[in-house]
Amino acid sequence: MSKVIKWIKSGGAISLMDQAVSSLGNFLTAMMLAKSLTPSDFGVYTLINTTMLVTNGLAAALVIMPLRVLGVGLAGKRLDLYVSHRIIFQFIITSLLAAAGIAFLYVEYTHDNSLLLTYIVYSILGQLQEFGRACNASHFKWMTLFVSDILSVTTRVALLAAMVWGGALDVVSAILICSLGYAVGSLIGSTGKARFILEFKNVRKSWFENWRFGKWLMFESAVYTVSTQVYFYLIASWVDIESAGAFGAAQVLLNMLNVVMLGLVNYAVPVARKRLLENGQAAWKQWWRLIGSVIFIINFTACILISIFAVRLLSMLFQPTFSQYAYIVPILACAMVLTSLTTVMSAALRTAELPQAGFAAKLISAVLTLVIAHPLIMSLNVAGAAIGMIVTQLCWLLVYVYSLKERVGPRQLYSSTS
Repeated sequence: MSKVIKWIKSGGAISLMDQAVSSLGNFLTAMMLAKSLTPSDFGVYTLINTTMLVTNGLAAALVIMPLRVLGVGLAGKRLDLYVSHRIIFQFIITSLLAAAGIAFLYVEYTHDNSLLLTYIVYSILGQLQEFGRACNASHFKWMTLFVSDILSVTTRVALLAAMVWGGALDVVSAILICSLGYAVGSLIGSTGKARFILEFKNVRKSWFENWRFGKWLMFESAVYTVSTQVYFYLIASWVDIESAGAFGAAQVLLNMLNVVMLGLVNYAVPVARKRLLENGQAAWKQWWRLIGSVIFIINFTACILISIFAVRLLSMLFQPTFSQYAYIVPILACAMVLTSLTTVMSAALRTAELPQAGFAAKLISAVLTLVIAHPLIMSLNVAGAAIGMIVTQLCWLLVYVYSLKERVGPRQLYSSTS
């Protein structure tokens, strides 16, 4: 009982509640859009949102994810400069990648200028709030992070509900509302404990420090896209937009489990890093074993229940027509169970400053995806894409198990953190 109370006071419970708010907001957003838009328009929204996640994932890999690890333990002016430099990096990288996202959407899917322009706002503001979330997490300011996300989600869901009630919701207005939610969330604690200092001294050095760690995460994010997110685009191109939307709805259903998985991992990363630096490898391993066991048990149980009631859930929560795709839910559920393992292993390797393992895992799975995606989708339709997701997770699992066994020994771990 004392350990539970200590965990609650340390921020673990708040981190979990924060992820619950974030995941609930994403779920309600997808549900309202799926019910209010046509299946084809919901497919367009899914592609727009996926593209934002891809480009922002690359930006996050270079700035936000290193901040969650390397920003832990800094104080005073050193912290101020560290965060200030990352704000500069963030703005430049996010702007460039947002432009790249627009170019891709224009060439491949849409010439709707209003949709493309709103995408810029959506991408930049989404990354701005994520930067603030990382700052607060690395400084253990869990309550500030929680309040920020409540404001963001409440704004988004309330405005979407009003638009649905008024019958005025379309894809462009939905994206603008989501962008506004990100902007509101960014008003609270956007730099954590740090003050912004406009000082360009040592920016070059700071960038190379960030690049040393972040390059592996950027490469990993790029091949991650080829391993997983690419299936949305392939379904849209080789099957149809509606099927891509249904595939997205099935994933949203299972992504409800992110409440526990990401909530615990977001809390666990800075704690694990602190334990490694202050208490050593044994405490670090013990911590990740505990977190991994809890996440796996919860995910496994929930995936069974969601698979059993898949037809009813898809019909009730999204579009009745999506219930015909319920057969892919158990397949994606298997992938989600494996994800509970690979997510924890990936986070553990990052806190040990071994992000290259994640890149290796996703590179192998990306190559395999390029080989198997076409025959799988052309022969099995949407189910082929779901099977591909299982293959992806199995690749990651094998590489992570090898890396943790062979590369995180006493000598390697010590040298990586010294």
